[in-house]
Amino acid sequence: MEKGRFGVTAALLAASGMVKETLPLLMVPFGIFAFLKYRKKLWGSIVAFIGIGWFLANFYLIMPLFGQHVNFFLETNPIFGKTIGDAVSTVLFRPDITLPYVFTFEKIGFLSLLFFPFGVLTLFGLPVLFLVITEFALILLYSPLGFQQILYHHPIIIVPFIYLAA
Repeated sequence: MEKGRFGVTAALLAASGMVKETLPLLMVPFGIFAFLKYRKKLWGSIVAFIGIGWFLANFYLIMPLFGQHVNFFLETNPIFGKTIGDAVSTVLFRPDITLPYVFTFEKIGFLSLLFFPFGVLTLFGLPVLFLVITEFALILLYSPLGFQQILYHHPIIIVPFIYLAA
């Protein structure tokens, strides 16, 4: 995307979307970034809406076809609501629920371990970290794990972006 190769960017985003049920959400910040930074309003809007639609299709159509329960994340952490709409609404409009859940010793410890190898260097690349904000949100809001999460697959999508930000 930085080199203006938006077709290649779209192809790589589509390929990543086929890897894990939540990865189509990566298309949303990429679309917003293209919209704001590169003034690619149509491309950015289309990519962001495709990402949202694909994510919803995964949860409400594809996963139920293969026996995976639709509300997998919502059952993991029901304090945000019983539907995806409830969860988004709670995160956006109920900081009294969201912030205490995110700012726990375990979650802050996890983030410290994740960013420790690069220290403050990552602060210079905050726009790059925006590209994985959806992954941060899923990990911080829907994972009941704390420090030990660093040992699992959850941060694997974020690590290359932390490296690029640094």
